[in-house]
Amino acid sequence: RQAHVECLRFQLQIELTVGQRLAPLGQGSLDRLFPVGRDRGGTVVGIAVAGGFRAGVDLVQLFDSWAGILSPEQYRLFSLPYIKQICDALGSEIQDGVVSHAPVPVTVFAKGAFFARHEIGQLACSVVGLDWNMDPAESRTLIPNKVLQGNLDPCVLYADFARIRAEVKRMFDAFGHQHYIANLGHGIYPDTNPDKARCFVDAMKELGTA
Repeated sequence: RQAHVECLRFQLQIELTVGQRLAPLGQGSLDRLFPVGRDRGGTVVGIAVAGGFRAGVDLVQLFDSWAGILSPEQYRLFSLPYIKQICDALGSEIQDGVVSHAPVPVTVFAKGAFFARHEIGQLACSVVGLDWNMDPAESRTLIPNKVLQGNLDPCVLYADFARIRAEVKRMFDAFGHQHYIANLGHGIYPDTNPDKARCFVDAMKELGTA
């Protein structure tokens, strides 16, 4: 399994490198790289994920974990339109000729795309995930009508228990208790002590019900 994961990471790195080289060449290069086409790719993914609704999923989160490697211009050209297509497809299932909204919350998390927070806030999603470099107050101003999720630095979980609890409190103080989902600002690192992760979760539960 580990070898498979490493192979996927290596393949992804190659694809990212090729994509970045093609980005300056414009939209035509992207269309040749993804033959399914600009107008169909995101819709196809959205329809596939929408099938999960009927299977009973409780929520959907779209991870754009490499968003920050693109420039703002490249991101708005090569990534954001596809995320919009997916969100639109999730929010417009057609059953018996009737268009319905997504039956479960949809979260969009674009790591490093601090420059696109306003645009992401305009998408047909319920929640916007923030990484640890995105200021909560500024994000509230840019995204006033969505639930925000995040955004503790995963490295905080390497600290002692008192520091973890203090940082969770600071996070709650910054976000408030309304329209907010407490979480890390990205994935937990593999070598994180499970007791530290448990401290993080317990602190969130305590503060979330205070």
